[in-house]
Amino acid sequence: MMNKTLFAAAMLCTQLSQICCAQQKTEVKGHFDSFTADSVMVIYMGDTPRESHNVTLPAKGGDFVWTPAVDKATIAYIAAKPQQGERFGANGAAQVVVIPGETVTVSGTPLEETVSSPFNTALNAFMKPLEGKSDDEVAKAAADYIKANPSSLVSAYLVNCLVSDIDKTVEMIDAGVRNGVMSKLLDIFTAQAKQEAQRREASKNVQNGMPAPDFTLMDINGKDLSLSSLRGKYVVLDFWGSWCIWCIRGIPKMKEYYAKYQDKMQILGIDCNDTEEKWRAAVKEHDIPWLHVYNPKSSELTKTYAIQGYPTKIVIDPKGNIVKTVVGEDPKFYDYLDGLFR
Repeated sequence: MMNKTLFAAAMLCTQLSQICCAQQKTEVKGHFDSFTADSVMVIYMGDTPRESHNVTLPAKGGDFVWTPAVDKATIAYIAAKPQQGERFGANGAAQVVVIPGETVTVSGTPLEETVSSPFNTALNAFMKPLEGKSDDEVAKAAADYIKANPSSLVSAYLVNCLVSDIDKTVEMIDAGVRNGVMSKLLDIFTAQAKQEAQRREASKNVQNGMPAPDFTLMDINGKDLSLSSLRGKYVVLDFWGSWCIWCIRGIPKMKEYYAKYQDKMQILGIDCNDTEEKWRAAVKEHDIPWLHVYNPKSSELTKTYAIQGYPTKIVIDPKGNIVKTVVGEDPKFYDYLDGLFR
């Protein structure tokens, strides 16, 4: 028979285990004002920048509760579950940082939300005064915060704002923070910050008026095609991918302007972050009439051209010089072509 001392110890261990489990419960609960949808969708980060997961939750009267089983911090976006043909977050998506063991409360609307939790409240207190500031100003403030608060979880998150001295600044963060619940986000943010630093450096060589770096890639017929072979006519480099919803949505307008000005310009579609099979299938499915090349993962072309988003369109004049860069599916690109060719 278990003696009283051992029994008491066993009971204490059970109680401590129950307390620990209760403390580790992670919950995101909220209420969206004037919410008519009957469910919300949550999309949250996986282990890499391009990996994500989603879950659908009931949202009667705008109320929802999500209890994710996460052991590392993640970023989640919450919006009305899209109907067929709709884009997730078309009317706004609330962003929350989920820390294991914390309860996050969301209120307001998906477009103008208030997010409260120990972590989110501290992060918002830092970010609020920086609204409207330049990226460089935010980066400096983030670096100063990290130096002054090395044991704060927020410091690990703020690596997302850095653009220089990344490794040196990360080393200032306490090892317990670097290796704890923030480790996954910290790894992702560190890699992204380094990529941004490289992009900024590369962008110095692809400014308007500079020669467009030459390259040779495989075209849709399996033959090599060089940018320099297209000299003598305006060329639009269209960095896109079959996975990019805005790239696909922009194809009809691109077709319209290609038909309008094809005697004065050539479009060269540069497929990125796709398999060769998906690239070929997308070109065929959408019946895209201009030139196409495939940019494999081993290529450094997106770094050379400092690509920061998709689609990106770069206009090159007949002499081979860059004259315009437009990021995103922006009507200004088509306005520019009208002004250039009329």
